[in-house]
This record gives sequence, C-alpha cells and structure tokens, in this order.
Amino acid sequence: MGFGCSKIDQPTNSIQRLSITSNGSIFSAASHTTHATTKNIMDNIVHDIDTEQLKLNAFYIRLTENKIKIKQLLEPVLINHELIVLLKKRLVSILEKWNLSPTEQLDQTEKLTFRNIAIFFSEIAERFNSDTPPTIYRTFLSSMPCISIMQQCLDNMAADGKHMTDPHDQYNLESFSYLLNTFRSFDTSSGDHSIDEIPSIFPLLISVSDLIRSKYYKQTFLNLSHDANEFTILERFLLERCPGFVNAYKGKRSSEIHNRLLEQLFDQSVEFLEYFLPNVQTWTSPVILALTHVIDIMVNASSSAQTHIFQHPKIIEYVLIILCNQRLCSKLPSKQMTPETWLINSILTGLHNMIYDSKLLAIIQQKTVTSIFLNITSISSYDRIRIHAYLILAGILNEAEIKQLNNAKEITTVFLIYLTKAMQSPDRMFRGVPLIAILCGLKTLVQHDEIKSEMLAQNGNLETLSTVIFKSNGQELAHALSILWTLSFEKNVALAIIKNDKLISRIQILATETTSNTQIGSTISSAAQGILWQIQGEKENGKVVNESDEPVSSSNKDRKTSGKTKKYDLMISYAHDDKELCHRIADQLIRDGFSVWIDKNNMTGSTPAAIADGIENSEIVLLGMTYSYKISPWCQREGNYAFQRQTKIIPLKLPPAYSPDGWLGLLVSNLNYINFSKFDFSAEYVYPPQSNGLYATIPIQNWSQQHVIDFMNDKKLYPLILLCKGMDGAALYQLYTFCNDNPTVSFDSLQKKLEKKFNNYDLSPIEYTIFISEMKKLTILV
Repeated sequence: MGFGCSKIDQPTNSIQRLSITSNGSIFSAASHTTHATTKNIMDNIVHDIDTEQLKLNAFYIRLTENKIKIKQLLEPVLINHELIVLLKKRLVSILEKWNLSPTEQLDQTEKLTFRNIAIFFSEIAERFNSDTPPTIYRTFLSSMPCISIMQQCLDNMAADGKHMTDPHDQYNLESFSYLLNTFRSFDTSSGDHSIDEIPSIFPLLISVSDLIRSKYYKQTFLNLSHDANEFTILERFLLERCPGFVNAYKGKRSSEIHNRLLEQLFDQSVEFLEYFLPNVQTWTSPVILALTHVIDIMVNASSSAQTHIFQHPKIIEYVLIILCNQRLCSKLPSKQMTPETWLINSILTGLHNMIYDSKLLAIIQQKTVTSIFLNITSISSYDRIRIHAYLILAGILNEAEIKQLNNAKEITTVFLIYLTKAMQSPDRMFRGVPLIAILCGLKTLVQHDEIKSEMLAQNGNLETLSTVIFKSNGQELAHALSILWTLSFEKNVALAIIKNDKLISRIQILATETTSNTQIGSTISSAAQGILWQIQGEKENGKVVNESDEPVSSSNKDRKTSGKTKKYDLMISYAHDDKELCHRIADQLIRDGFSVWIDKNNMTGSTPAAIADGIENSEIVLLGMTYSYKISPWCQREGNYAFQRQTKIIPLKLPPAYSPDGWLGLLVSNLNYINFSKFDFSAEYVYPPQSNGLYATIPIQNWSQQHVIDFMNDKKLYPLILLCKGMDGAALYQLYTFCNDNPTVSFDSLQKKLEKKFNNYDLSPIEYTIFISEMKKLTILV
C-alpha cells in the first residue's frame, strides 16, 4: 500500500530574460492599469507590429514600460486578445522552422522572439491558481497551436538527439525549456486545475517520458561532473526540466506515465547512485537536484502504480547512506528550502511508502536505522519531513525504543495538527501527506503507552477522532475506529465515549451496517462492535456484550462452563498476518484429536459474543505472539478477556527473537512460552515449554493436575500426557505403582488405550521405561 508524493516547496531557478527591463520582470511593478487601459495598450502593440513600427520581439519591452501586471491578463477579454493570438501563431512558425529545416538556422531576431514568447507564456501559466476561472486556463492552453510541433521536437530529440547535440542550438533549447514549463505549471496542488481537462496536452507527457527513457538522458546524467557548480543548458533541460515536468503531473493517468518510466529507471537509478555515491561528501547542487528528480519519479511511480520500487536492496542501502551523511543533513535546520532538503524529503517519502508492505518493512527493520530518523526529526525545520520520519519510525520502533524518546509530546502534536488540517482540506491531505497515511501511522503509534498518554492529554475529549469518524468512510473510517478502540482500553477514554451520545449513536450504527459483508465493511463493523464491547465492560464492571448488546451475567457464564468439561480443548488467538503458521498449528492439533476454536475465515468478522464464547468454552488459549498481534485491538480484546476469565494461556512465540512489550508483555510476563521460530515446525510442535520445576519440591501425593503435566513435559513423556489427562499426583502415583508391579501388562494396556484414542501416537518401550525410572527417583524423595 503506497501513500503520497514527494512534492514540497522546491528550490527554483530564476528565469533569465533577454528583454531589457528595469527590475528583471514585467510583472513586478508596483502600479497597474485598469483592464480597459490594458486592452488599449495591447491593441496599440498589435497595431504597431502590423504597421512595422514595433518589432514583434519588442512586445515584452512595451508591456514592461506600461507596467502591466500578469493578473490583469487572466481575464477572458485579455487572455484571448489578438496580441496573445499573434504570439501563438508566431511561436508555431518559429518552432516549425527550428524543427523541420535540416540546415536553416533561426536568425537572431527569431531567437529573441522565441525566447521572449516562451518566457511570457511560462509566466502567465505560473500565475494560474485555484482562484483562476476554469475557462481562462482551458482557453489559454487548449488553444495553443504549438502543442503538436512541440511533441514532434521532443520525439526527434529522443530518436536522434536533434537540438541537443549541436552546441550552437543550446540557446534555442533553453527557450524550448521555458515553453515546456508553461504546461508544467498547469496542475494546481488542490487538483482544481488539471491538464486531464485538456486531452491535447497529454501527448506532451508521453513524449517527455520517452525522452527520459532515451539514451541521451542516461548519457547526460553520467557525464554530469561531480563538482559541477551549475547545470549546462542541456543538463538543466534533460536532468531537471523534463523529469520535473513529468513529476508535476498528478492527474488520472499518472500511473500510465510513470509505468513507462518505472522498469528502465529502476535499473538506471542503481547505476546513477553507484556512480555518484563515492563522492557524496562533495556533491554540488546540480548532482543533488538530478538525483532528486530520479527519486521523485520512482516515488511517484510507487504511489500511482502501487508498486514499491524501493524494494531493490541496493536502492534501500544507498538512500540510507545519503540520509546518514552529516553534510547533507546539516542543511535541515535551515528554514530556507535547499536542494539537500528536497532530496531528503523525497527519500523519506519513498521509504514511507515502503512501510505499508510487510516484506519491505522487514528489510528496513533489519538495519540499524532508528538513530537516522530520530536525528532527522530532531533537526529538521520542515514538519513534512518530520512527519514522514515519524511515520517510518511508527513502523520500526518497539515499545522499549518509544520509551527512550523524549519527544512523545511533539510527535503527538505533529500528528494531531496534520490530522486536523487534512480533515479540513477538500483533498483530504495536508502538505502532501494524505489523511489515510496520517491515520495509519497514528494507528500504530497509539499502541505505545507514551503516545497514548499524550493523545489523552492533548485530545482527551476525542474531538479530532470524532470528526474523522463522522466525516469519513472506507479505509479512513476503519483506521479511525481502530485508533479509538485502542484508546478505549484506557478507562478515561471509555468514560469519554460513554458521555458522548452522538458518538455512541454513530458507533452503534456502524456496528450493524449492512456493508459488513464486504471486507472493509466487516472491519468497520467489527471495530465498532469492539468499542461498544469495551465501553460496556466499563459500564458493567467487566461484563461482556452479546450480539443483542445484552450483558452476560457472571452466573450465566459460570453455568455454561462449571461442572463439566469445556467444549474446546484450545482456542487460538492470532493476528491475521500470522494466519499461515497458526492455521497449520490448528490443523495439526485437530489431527491429533484436540478440539480447537479458531476463526479461519475472517479475523475481523467475529462478533464479540462469538469471541467471548470461544474463550469461555476453551480449556486453554494459545496466543500467537507477534508485533502484529500486539498492535491489533482485536487481539488485545481476546488476550485481555482470556486473562480476565483466568483461562490458562500458553503464548506461542512466532517470529525470530520477538520480545513482547506493552500490554502483551504484561499479560505474558509470568508465563512459559513455545518458540515456533527456534526449530522447525514439526519439532517445535512436539516440544512444549520447560516448566519452572516447582513440582519437584512437592510430595507427589500433593501434586495438582498442572504439576503432573509439567513433569511429563519436562521428561518429554508426551504420549503419557494424553493418557494422564485429568490426573493429579495421587492418581499418577497409583498408575506408577501398577506399572512398577506389572510392567508387561500395564505397558500393553496403556499402548492399546493410546492407539484407540489417538491414532497417530504410540507408547514406546523406552518412554515407558523412562516414566518408571523418573517416578522411582521421585518416590525416593517422598
């Protein structure tokens, strides 16, 4: 699952103009004229050009002298003025001559005209924003007759390097670069103005992406000097303007564009980084900007195509090296956007996209990277960089590392600000970070006690979360409910929910939504039911809600299970991510004759009543301990209820070296566990955990049933565990006496009984002999 793009306020390069102006721009004069006066001035310019009193390339100077402001041109009567039409037509004739004539060169007047028109149009496009009437920008760009010839120019560049290999043509190439920028500036961050509304522009994107895929792009990149202080015209066009043009597009066909680049750039990016990384300490701005654009393309491809292109181990290793570089990171405290800051932002965006893929997250977790992201959060002036670092940390930190943080308050504050702002935004995003990514990160962070405490301190009335729950649906709503459910395990939160009648009503509706037959609907309804169950437990002092929201009394529960053997031998409580191993364990247990309660079909679909029934009617609850289990409120619900019911719990340690912390660590702190990661499945399934050996200090006649089981486990007498189920010490001693006095008869009897009840097991003579020998040792101590 990927989130967001790497867009951030980027360092810009001022446009170099040929026109002679007093301040370098025709649009920065303090005074301005009325629309009528502006139209009159433009009429006069057209007249003077037609009568040859003014050269066309001098229109720029005339507008400057009359102090025309660009905003005045963003009106229908002006944007469609005859002067604009005249400039568009002249631009086409110049481009046709430049592209189609094999030998004829543009003269100086044509070069100057090309440059001034390109800059003029680019500056008009840069002034488009969400307040610009739609008809204005559609009319201006869709009526550009030069789009087709621009596409031809780009195609020729990609095919044979035309216009790029001739050093005498660099001036015109730069003018073309300014013209291309006219269409790059079209998309607004809010999405109100998109080039999707002008289909004729899309072929330009295809042609630019083809040029990036050409051999000339790669050659230019690898020829970039390690110590270059500035781009050449060709380098700026190919390494900055072209990828910047593609990355600026966020329309509906973004995946189509980026998929064209993905496969080839994936391999090239490795080559580029390997070439430049040895000199990372001396990287200059051109090198940094060129690499940033490549990473941005990969990030955008990852977001739009839902393909995590950072999955290549080399890519991950290389970008982490960049993040470790003190020289690059030294720019982060500056409030001025720098190429270094932009590069780090792009890398963090890509790594953040990775953490939603469990396999890619595992790669990051295997590396010692916590200090890298903590350093970034502590020094960066840009909260967007900080929140991406926090989102990554949310995926890799454990409880112990969270406890070592001294900025839980700042983390929570940043997340709540972004959450609030994203909810207020029409595109449900704040500074490029989507609401769903904020919720996903917060969902993980609230599992940790320090963050949970800050959440309660800063948002104890649940106002922000309530807003999300009322105004969201789908995955956003599911995440918000999961966060609230996790918080509801805290008494103060449960009481706050109880007092909020509107929120309770909303949750009750969601708990019974008819969309629960879909996967996301099932998750939403299950989370809503979990919240109701939790707060009902607070209201009823720990009682559970059944499917009709009626509490089950303690006497009812006692009657269901007292005085007779429970319905199930075992219940398996596990996280959905660990279903493969837990299903395998369940299947083996069932084959061995045990009755097992397990939800195989839908881990988020079981009602609280069904979960309660499984726990109440099982002799033992197996907990599949993993990080996924620990952060799941569904699993916390099951584990806590089993503990409250005083049901025997056996933790299963599933992943390598997993150490439970938080609520799960407290729950299993005094319990013996089975480590399914230490050996292969078959071996670990057979060998139960070693006991504390307490039975050895107690006379056999006083042993409990658990002491008998512990003794059998420690001596690895597993077949006898099945035969001695329910025996206490006195009964076991009687069995030993019978076996010791009648060894042959008793062995045959036990063997037949085992084969009859458990087809897959038999009692070996060795095991039988060990049993008698170990019991004899104990009787000596009696």
